[in-house]
Amino acid sequence: AAYRIVIARGWSGVLLPMVDMVNHRNGKWYNADQAGSAHIGKDVSFVALRDIKAGEQIYDSYNECPDTDCAGIKLKFTMPQILEDFGFVEQYPRRFNIAVGLDIPVFELDENENGEIEITWLDGTPDDDELEWFSDQLERLADLE
Repeated sequence: AAYRIVIARGWSGVLLPMVDMVNHRNGKWYNADQAGSAHIGKDVSFVALRDIKAGEQIYDSYNECPDTDCAGIKLKFTMPQILEDFGFVEQYPRRFNIAVGLDIPVFELDENENGEIEITWLDGTPDDDELEWFSDQLERLADLE
């Protein structure tokens, strides 16, 4: 059981008490993060990124972190990898890098105030061929119902 906790909550085998208990969520919910690296032998602080209301849940980001421990993973460590590593499907917004090797831009799905799902392209806009591929995949998934 202890091994699973280190794998599920730690960062490269390092546990940070209290910080490891904070859940992941991006977008407007992302409100706190660690300051400093967990791997250089110095103190690590956990800081608010904005004012946090009383009773509001504290959220860290597992892929938008500004520290050196996870630099460069913003567009690589997306929902499928979070599911694989941590065992949960992230709440909205959900980030996807689904077409590795096909150069489909990374995108994020988010729920707007009306409950509708919107897409935001994070690293460029897809060209017509990429949009056609994406549309074909959506049709294929709709046919599974």
